[in-house]
Order: sequence, then C-alpha cells, then structure tokens
Amino acid sequence: MATSNDLLIKQRSVIEFLAFEGCSAANIHARMKTVYGEMCISDCAVRKWYSKIIIKTSSAPILTTYLAMKAPGNLVVNENHHGRM
Repeated sequence: MATSNDLLIKQRSVIEFLAFEGCSAANIHARMKTVYGEMCISDCAVRKWYSKIIIKTSSAPILTTYLAMKAPGNLVVNENHHGRM
C-alpha cells in the first residue's frame, strides 16, 4: 500500500505531465479527482503546484518549443473542422 507521501509525489508528477501537455489547472484537478477520488489533493493545491511548474518551466526551451509547435496545429485542426482550408 502506498504511503500518503508516495501518493503526493505521484499526484505532483501527474500535474507536471498534464501541465506540459497544455492542460489547465482546473482540467487537471477534474481528471485527478476522477482517478484518485477522496485521496485527490485539493483544487487549491493543484493550482499552486501548476503555477510553480509553469513559472519554473516557462523559460525552458523544450516547453517553449512544444507549446509553440502545438498552437499552430490547433488552429489548423479548428479550421479544417469548420470546412475551411
């Protein structure tokens, strides 16, 4: 059985992973609540860790490149969805 500290570390890892994917803090907490249920950390804690991750990595070249590459792709998908080329 995992200790509460192990569970906390796992949840921080989930927040970091999903933040890198571009998920919002609210979306991350909703997804975690589905998986962890009553053992999920609070929305406030998710937002706190999310902010630290975003601030810490906002100048990181890998994240900046990933987000820059992701944004134009979303525009293309959205345009094609509406029938525009």
